Amino acid sequence: MALPFEAVTELIAAAGAQHCVSETGLTSVVTTAAPMTAPIPAAFDDVSACASAAFCTQAPAVLGTTFDAISKWLQGAEVLVPVSVAYATTDTGAGVEVTCQGTGFPV
Repeated sequence: MALPFEAVTELIAAAGAQHCVSETGLTSVVTTAAPMTAPIPAAFDDVSACASAAFCTQAPAVLGTTFDAISKWLQGAEVLVPVSVAYATTDTGAGVEVTCQGTGFPV
């Protein structure tokens, strides 16, 4: 059974624009917080030195994964405008099938 589906293509493009704004904010926050992910030891004891070393060891992996996720967020946002245009131009007859933009994000 097929259910009725209505897409407002202007809203798809607007969502892409909002994602671009969000990406800028996320990048700014993570860039500002990055130096704090590798703290200097709080004191001259072994516990502080080990804690600092652990944070410094993990920071590149956490930040790398975070920036990669933000990059993929932006890639998705940039695809929404062409998707909305493709949807609007391929469903001119209110048909039951609409061609798809396709997926293929680099991993």
